[in-house]
Amino acid sequence: MDCHTLPDPVPESESRCLDSVRAFASRYEADHAHADQVARLGLILFDRLQVIHGLGPGERFLLEAGALLHDIGWWRGGKGHHLASMDLILSEPGLPLTERERAIVACIARYHRKRLPMPTDPVLCDLDERDRRIVEVLAGLVRFADGLDFSHESLVTDLDVVHSGSFIELTIVSRRPLGDDIERVRNKKADLFLRAFSRELTMTTVVTTT
Repeated sequence: MDCHTLPDPVPESESRCLDSVRAFASRYEADHAHADQVARLGLILFDRLQVIHGLGPGERFLLEAGALLHDIGWWRGGKGHHLASMDLILSEPGLPLTERERAIVACIARYHRKRLPMPTDPVLCDLDERDRRIVEVLAGLVRFADGLDFSHESLVTDLDVVHSGSFIELTIVSRRPLGDDIERVRNKKADLFLRAFSRELTMTTVVTTT
């Protein structure tokens, strides 16, 4: 099945919240163009795999917030920046998020790199089973999208998705060959995506100059 339905417009309240999220992110020495690209690619995947994951607009908002904030921990240095991002999200009183939303967004940032979620992890263990599943899906999408822009050059212009009950076929459209980025996705960044969607994944890259 090929899923290319357009998302519903972002409600005005969520748009204002995302403005606040962006303002918070702007305080830190992260690559904001990269964060925007990760958010864009993550949202494309969310929309085109919606039939599988079954999540809605509220979770789509949390994915975007998590993608925009996933690298703010670079402010404290690259090593462990995913953990620093999580701490900053949890400790910032000005973010327009409920306690539950803040925990989910913090976990998205936490799991965009390094090891996969474990039920006993701090913060994650306080969420109920459904919210842990939401974290797995959303963090899996952000982790995957982050790998597609590991070069921070915004090379990927579109993602075409075809899926069935047993597989996902992903065509990655880029301005130049992805080189190390695609290998990083295959070897390091697709693991949580594969766990979340429980399907075989094939990836093809198409280079276009248009």
